Amino acid sequence: MKIRTLPRMSVSNVFVTGIAIVALSACSSSGSTVSSSAPTSTDAAVTTTGSGDTTPGNSSGEATTTTAAAPVTLQVFSGPGIKFDAANYTTAAGVVHVIYENRDSQRHTLAFVNADGKSVAKDLEVVKSGSKDEADITFVAGTYKVICTVPGHQAMKGTLTVK
Repeated sequence: MKIRTLPRMSVSNVFVTGIAIVALSACSSSGSTVSSSAPTSTDAAVTTTGSGDTTPGNSSGEATTTTAAAPVTLQVFSGPGIKFDAANYTTAAGVVHVIYENRDSQRHTLAFVNADGKSVAKDLEVVKSGSKDEADITFVAGTYKVICTVPGHQAMKGTLTVK
């Protein structure tokens, strides 16, 4: 049995090789996700996600790339305490995937109220810390009140601007 030995690599060569592998693997992803952590100001960010779809082209072997419309996601956090994570939210008109997450130990709801004083969808509800509720809600352009409907939680209010 013959044992082959590999040439020794310096630490710097190993480091550069590792960086190159990480960089190349990051570039090979076919989808993308843009997200943000909880906002630290009074305005919340809208998160969008989307992916590209490559399909075979004509008989010459060319490929064409089409990008599907990215669904819009709005994430709202409750707490800690009787408050939302932001006073103002902004999103695009159309179907919006709303994710409501509780950072408090008590129950909260999330309602979007239009200019006529009517809720535009069923309230989202989170009952304990870490719980989430999600819904796809269709918004038309305009301004909506963001409120918690739990009695005693009147301080939980904000504004959603839909463009």
